[in-house]
Amino acid sequence: MHVLKIEKFRTDRKNFFVQAILQIQKRFDLDAEIHTIIQCIVPANAASSTPPSLGPICQQLPYLKEWLDTSVLDREWRLHVFEPSANPNMSWNEYWQIIKAAKTATGEQKYPILSKFLSILASFPFSNASVERVFSALKQVKTDRRTSLKSSSLVSLLQYKMKMKNEKLSAAKLQPEKRLLELAYTMKANATDEEVKDLKKVLIDKFAETE
Repeated sequence: MHVLKIEKFRTDRKNFFVQAILQIQKRFDLDAEIHTIIQCIVPANAASSTPPSLGPICQQLPYLKEWLDTSVLDREWRLHVFEPSANPNMSWNEYWQIIKAAKTATGEQKYPILSKFLSILASFPFSNASVERVFSALKQVKTDRRTSLKSSSLVSLLQYKMKMKNEKLSAAKLQPEKRLLELAYTMKANATDEEVKDLKKVLIDKFAETE
């Protein structure tokens, strides 16, 4: 009887792991190109400048050129390996916190473009679950009576909705940051989506300067 229980336990454990692996494979595309791309920000690779240039990655992600000066990014990528406190054996957080906190002799951030690049790559979703949640939230925002909302308005409403949900805020407790209010003041009620995009870019650049 004791032997049978042990055997049953082993079988149940094996089945559990098999199901867990099947669910992971179903939910995550393990062959997706993004898994190869983000290997560059693993501390062991970053500390040895692997790859030696981020140019190929910028070509794979062409929208990066809208937000980053790719030539400066490549220069910072090559220089950051000389930071004495950065160690390839560190955890991901420890390594990149050192790089983001590095200052020049005048007290300015030493690797601002590289830090922004890191933030972009670190924000990539690796499952469609988060996307499905956004679509569910979108259906609640864009109802039959609100079909004329501009894309910029939809994005803003969704961002606020997610922030309130993540931080467990009610509408009465929501405290917009001063810079966000300043952006709202500069918005025109009849602004085109292109104008809104330019204003958002200015805001993002301001955020990056103060990080």
